[in-house]
Amino acid sequence: MNYAMDNTQTLSPQPSIDEALEFLGMSKMDKAMGITALLKISNDDRLPLFFNEKLVLVPTSVKYGDQYDDEGEFLESLLIDPDKTREFWSGHILANFQLHMASDNSFTLVVSRIIHDGIPYHVSLPNGTISEGVSIGYEKFYFERAELITYKTEYHSHFSEHSKGKSKTSSRESILDKRITAFKYWLVGNSGKSIYKREDLQACYNSLNAPSRSEIWRRLGLMDNELFAAGKDDFIKTMGSVILIKTGTSIGRNL
Repeated sequence: MNYAMDNTQTLSPQPSIDEALEFLGMSKMDKAMGITALLKISNDDRLPLFFNEKLVLVPTSVKYGDQYDDEGEFLESLLIDPDKTREFWSGHILANFQLHMASDNSFTLVVSRIIHDGIPYHVSLPNGTISEGVSIGYEKFYFERAELITYKTEYHSHFSEHSKGKSKTSSRESILDKRITAFKYWLVGNSGKSIYKREDLQACYNSLNAPSRSEIWRRLGLMDNELFAAGKDDFIKTMGSVILIKTGTSIGRNL
């Protein structure tokens, strides 16, 4: 797995989710985990994810459904006025979604809200109600090349501070750096927190019920059995540079 900075010259103008996973060094993660992590990055860290799909939309500011007065008394049930809907084809930014994996292992994103030209929209249905979600194949989504490159540069710079000042990096150190970077992506992919600040990584760890060092190593091995096939002791010693590992034991905590 290549977690180093990749050659940006090979990146297309509108990188797909698969291409972004490869560029960010996440392509050998479990596919669902990798896509989920990338979607969380998009949602939490100002990396817009676009897609092209014909949709009928209504601004989120438009009132619909059951309406109540200030005292909670029912007033009326409103359907969406067709004159307030708009039809768009391209350039949507993903704003709200759910990832779905079908029985044939294909992935779709169930989209219920988008942003177009800076305005948030719901997906509208012909019967005057709001859609709970439109299923769209993940291959239709893309990032903007410059934004993806900027994001990776900032991410890599922030989380590579521990290696500054090393004029020469041994093979052992290089592999350890890859494991640490993979560990950070794993924290993000399994939580839902942001990743720009070190304290956010700690929040990711805490939200996972503070697994033990050995349990983290085991789960990382499931993610990438090549990168985490050996070197457990060195990796565990370095974990403290990323997060504060909870000590002691408790019921249900894997040791």
